[in-house]
Amino acid sequence: MDLGSLSTREEQLLVASAVLGDLWRRRQERRPVLIVIDEAHNVCPADPGDLLAARTAKLAIRIAAEGHKFGLYLLVSTQHPQKIAENVLSQADHLVRLRLNSLADTAFTQAAFSFVPPSPVDPAVTFHQGGT
Repeated sequence: MDLGSLSTREEQLLVASAVLGDLWRRRQERRPVLIVIDEAHNVCPADPGDLLAARTAKLAIRIAAEGHKFGLYLLVSTQHPQKIAENVLSQADHLVRLRLNSLADTAFTQAAFSFVPPSPVDPAVTFHQGGT
């Protein structure tokens, strides 16, 4: 589902909340589903700011923490890791890093993924479009 095609943030959050909620309610079916959330800071923000954003973030956090037991796998993508709910990041088993926008994002990512040595994360601020 392309949330970017919806015109307002509220519509995007409402649809994201409905889809994540439906997948969570049907988790006992154990049907494998890969949930991809691009620009994840918009769907599961660290600071939700309102009830709809908080509900959506709570669902994403729950799926990140418990979903794999039920075949629900969460892939989140962002250039702003500090803006994603920390519990979503801390539940991630894998990190694919591309460009990060700042040294602060690099430091935050390194702290969130403490099991990853600094050497693969540090150069992420120097990456350019189309290559390293």
